[in-house]
Amino acid sequence: MASKKRPHFAVSSLSYVFSLAAQRGLPFLALPIVSRATTQFEYGAASLAISVGSVLSVIMTLGINAAMPRLYAQPRLNSDRAAWVSLVVVQISFAVVLLAATGCGTLIIGPRIFGPQFNALVTPTLFLAVISSIQMTYQGLAIARGASSRLLAATLLQLVLGLTLAQVLSEAFGGAGYIYALVISSTAATAMLIAFRHPKPDWDVFGVRSGLRLAVPFIGQGLSTWLLALFDRIVIGVILGATQVGGYQVAYMAGSMIGMILEGLQAAWAPRFHRSRNKEKKEVLVKLLSPSLWLTSCMVLLLVSVAPIILPLAAPSYAIDYVLVSLVALSALPRAIYFVAIAGLLNEGRSTAVMMSTMVSAAFTVVTALLLIPSLGIIGGGIVTLAAFMIQSLIVSQRAFAWSLRRTAGLVFFPALATSIVAGIVVLISTLGFRGSILTTIFLVFPVAFASLKALRVFTVVLNSWQEELAPRVLS
Repeated sequence: MASKKRPHFAVSSLSYVFSLAAQRGLPFLALPIVSRATTQFEYGAASLAISVGSVLSVIMTLGINAAMPRLYAQPRLNSDRAAWVSLVVVQISFAVVLLAATGCGTLIIGPRIFGPQFNALVTPTLFLAVISSIQMTYQGLAIARGASSRLLAATLLQLVLGLTLAQVLSEAFGGAGYIYALVISSTAATAMLIAFRHPKPDWDVFGVRSGLRLAVPFIGQGLSTWLLALFDRIVIGVILGATQVGGYQVAYMAGSMIGMILEGLQAAWAPRFHRSRNKEKKEVLVKLLSPSLWLTSCMVLLLVSVAPIILPLAAPSYAIDYVLVSLVALSALPRAIYFVAIAGLLNEGRSTAVMMSTMVSAAFTVVTALLLIPSLGIIGGGIVTLAAFMIQSLIVSQRAFAWSLRRTAGLVFFPALATSIVAGIVVLISTLGFRGSILTTIFLVFPVAFASLKALRVFTVVLNSWQEELAPRVLS
């Protein structure tokens, strides 16, 4: 079927940013509701359960969700059948089998690690893992197709349903009810994405095998990313208790919102990059680094300035450390480089290189979290997060662009250092009280908005140049 006219890059970017940020940020958006219906301990226990469930969901995807934009960009000879559909069927079947295999084990191991209160969270967590894995795969397909409006519609359904059910179920069943709200809303969104017409599976052995060869390394990538992003919560939960996890989770979610926005931007431009026939793709990617860093730096400063105003309203009874918020927000700067660099590696089919860079960072996270969190508390978790993402970005960008170590290190460390100095001044002023936060926000909002718009304009100009060289679509 011939492809329909795609929306303008700016429109699709906004759709993806909102969709992915809203979906990933649903726990944060539900925080004002859940924090009033549960104690900080219950919320921390639920956060731990969700973290454990996310490990299963990463394995259940078989990495197909991350590889889908590249798989979908490959040429097809038969418009009625597609190899990627076969891979989706394999992924769903694998998820169901893994659910049955891990259910009993989780019921036995979970309570021993986290306590008897974990029992009520096991079943909803397992269901959330399965449905999340299927949702991630179909979201990868929607991104690969450029179906931003479809993804947006599914996200809006998930958002409205999730927030509504979080209110009802968390009041009735505590932390378990909160997870069930996420399960039901995710199921509804996934059903909407699956309902769109797809071609028949193409069970060509070579096509399925090559697709799995590209996708499976993303299991290691996903698990490493889980360790990179969530292992600190496990250590805090075991050493400091679930109550500390609740406060840490609030600060971490606030700081990581920028990373969600960057992921949404990449969802808009990466499929276009993979389809482009430009012979100088790496040179084009390099042009995206500077505007990405400027845009991210502006968002970091704005987030740090508004956090003392917004977070007390979202979770008035929670103790929030704004230094931690700043550390996690600063980790978005190396992430900006990472999202550009992995597009180049994935376009060349070097998914193993992406996995290895994240595995090194994950190993660093495990070691340093066990060393720093017992002595520095939750601030240690923030330091580990920032350092680990810097290491990941350093490795993946060096492999993608083959620059000298000195040049790559300068790209990764200098923007973060410069932004951290300004962010530190903002946090210092914010300690003067609510008025200090208001003053810094007013002072920053206009220059930040101007710099952001300028960076986004440069970003759009670079990406629009690809539209003239896109390879023709064979299958919608």
